[in-house]
Amino acid sequence: MKNRKITLLVLVLLYTFVGAMASSAKQPSSPRLVVNIVVSGMRYADLQRYADGFGEGGFARVLAGEIYPYAYYDFAPSTPSALATLTTGANPSLHGVVGYGWWNWTSGQREGVVSDLQCSTFNADTPESRVSNRNLVVETLGDRVVASFEGSRSVSVATDPSSAIVMGGLNPTEVWWLDSLSGTWTTSTKYAVTLPKWVGNFNRTGYWRKQYAQPWVLSRGNDRYLNSSSVVAKPYGYKLSREEQRRVAVPKDLLEFGYRPTSNDVVAAFAKEAIIYGRLGGDEQTDVLNVCFDAPRRIVARYGLDSREVEDMYYRLDECIAELLTFASAQASGRMVVVLTTDGGVRPIGGREKLFNASQARFLINSFLSASYGKGEWVLGYERGGVWLNHTLIFSKGLNVSVLQQQVATFALQLRGVSHAVVASSMMESDPKEGVAGVVQQGFYPKRSADVTLVLMPDWVEVWSDEERVLVSEGLPYAPYRRGFVALCGTGVASGREVRQRVDMRSVVVTLAELVGVEAPLGAELVPLP
Repeated sequence: MKNRKITLLVLVLLYTFVGAMASSAKQPSSPRLVVNIVVSGMRYADLQRYADGFGEGGFARVLAGEIYPYAYYDFAPSTPSALATLTTGANPSLHGVVGYGWWNWTSGQREGVVSDLQCSTFNADTPESRVSNRNLVVETLGDRVVASFEGSRSVSVATDPSSAIVMGGLNPTEVWWLDSLSGTWTTSTKYAVTLPKWVGNFNRTGYWRKQYAQPWVLSRGNDRYLNSSSVVAKPYGYKLSREEQRRVAVPKDLLEFGYRPTSNDVVAAFAKEAIIYGRLGGDEQTDVLNVCFDAPRRIVARYGLDSREVEDMYYRLDECIAELLTFASAQASGRMVVVLTTDGGVRPIGGREKLFNASQARFLINSFLSASYGKGEWVLGYERGGVWLNHTLIFSKGLNVSVLQQQVATFALQLRGVSHAVVASSMMESDPKEGVAGVVQQGFYPKRSADVTLVLMPDWVEVWSDEERVLVSEGLPYAPYRRGFVALCGTGVASGREVRQRVDMRSVVVTLAELVGVEAPLGAELVPLP
């Protein structure tokens, strides 16, 4: 009888063990690494147009998973505001990143989205280089992952400090960006006490330093390009002269580097170093790597959507993304989720007649208020259609801010190229707005947004000088500017699935949180992607 009981007990334990193994085999392993890639200024149309020129390991690898070609922002996106939405799951009306900066009504000074005079940046010492996440108010997916799993890491890499810092969120492990004055990778004292040795070694690498001074040479023969116009790029096979080979980068070269495809290569190369030394994906605790390629938007704006420079840049970016993903997958033992997105759309402008001179607009609005209420600096600041009024001056004269907002809006509608003028007082009403006003409202944060927001007509572009050369318009509230795309692949993601219904960009972070197995960030407002 005793032996029978032992045998029965063994069978029960064996059955339980086998059942548990079978159950675990049915559930896919959670990802060790989430790679969040944002290609600034890229449209879904670009992925389609240049698809035949891409390899299998870059864009095509991600597109072979799940693709959402009709993903939209609810507001008129700028790069910082879009990145904040992608990582928090909230609109600017909640996360507070309303653009590249705003004017402080109390101090009368402009505040950059990442400005922080209490911090300093390694290898740089200018007011512009003093940056941190001080102005961020809502947690990101990376913050949530780090808080949920002991030992998890969240790292952000980008050319621009604003891109890296905004994606990093409130409590990142590391945040890295490329200083345009020194040409070195850096961070601020907000994130590190000293610069790690591996970063210093990378900065001293001769190969990358050499790229800053060399000309742009096309990566393939003329017959392999769809676009025919070329502005600065040298033809394929161009041989560098001895002088070009020996040339040492000067400050002008470093500032121009953000308009070169090799800028993307440097970002990808540094991201691989961050994976190695941060041991991202190296254990069972999920890590997050945010990478923003800022150069594409600049290159598109300078050379135009139909230029050979833009086409060549995308082919080369495809190759460096392929190398990055192959490397990251190996480090994570294949347990990796990749999301590919953009920060909004761009469109070619209709011609020189569609340039809106922001400097003149600011002058005219200030002159109008001076004529009405006496001379003074009534306009505190102007940026990307936003008009910030001088509240101190308004209060000192016993005037009503809301009344002046409405008067400025009425006057601004007379300016050529302005289709709407939306006042802040109406944005703070509880009733949700429709149409253009509704889009502006989703991007409105009362403590930071402008008193009056000017909305330009479609395809118009804001410039500060009539001599300024601009080839595309961006950041308007119309659908083509708000359209992006979302592509996912990897652990827990289906293959070969295209969803052609309209989706919201806020759902991206909720989807990633579900794949990782954590709660969505506190400000996330939607459900996962369908």
